[in-house]
Amino acid sequence: MYTSFMQITPGTIRIEIEASWSTASTDYAKTCALFQNIPIPGFPNGKAPAIITAEHFSREIRAETIRRCAARLIRVILMEKGIRTVGPLLILQASLEPGQKFHCMIELLLRPEVSLPDCDALETLAGSDDTRRAEVRQWLLEHAECDVPEPIIRRSLEPACRDTAQPGSMTWAEAAHNALLHVIAHEIADRNGIVVDETRLGKHFEEIAAAANTTPEKLWAAYNKNGQLEVIRERLLIETVLDYLARNETAPMPRRCATAAA
Repeated sequence: MYTSFMQITPGTIRIEIEASWSTASTDYAKTCALFQNIPIPGFPNGKAPAIITAEHFSREIRAETIRRCAARLIRVILMEKGIRTVGPLLILQASLEPGQKFHCMIELLLRPEVSLPDCDALETLAGSDDTRRAEVRQWLLEHAECDVPEPIIRRSLEPACRDTAQPGSMTWAEAAHNALLHVIAHEIADRNGIVVDETRLGKHFEEIAAAANTTPEKLWAAYNKNGQLEVIRERLLIETVLDYLARNETAPMPRRCATAAA
């Protein structure tokens, strides 16, 4: 596997990955299996031949395979190199054809140093999950110390105002708090081996699909079309970290970077 690194700004890096087809083939097979359950006109639900499914959903399967393979490989690379990042990965370009080499260019934000509070000082909370998460979130923001760089804050803004929001505005202040929470969550997750893998992501879509009376596969395809799956993974990571602290599961663990399980 070929990997190169390029620093774009003091806080932004681009990583280029080139790997053999065998590296991506497992992700491709799992993605094809995921789309096998989506109805295709003329075939009973889930009964279309695999080759028909691959042709009918070729664009969606390609996009999802790229996302899965890029997310899996980049987490391994970051762990091996000891590179600390924050926020969802941004896939700038990629090429994927069955039997051919997999290639992608990924942009990531480097994580700044953060001073975390002693989580043992966080008292066990009562109330609903949402209430407990809100209180833990506020406690972390009040007690952690970090100088969050502008690129991370700007990435936390809604896309419509990323180029126009200015430091000092209410919009910027809210984004700064969100950016700090992302930095804190990634730091705690790394120290305690917390990871949101594809299984956890799939369970989340199963829960949403049940409430919306649709299928996880249709939701998966829709969100991936909008490039939101890694953003959702990021939100789930924060939620998982907040739940972890709210349950007072703060026994010391060795510092380590977690890898994503496919």
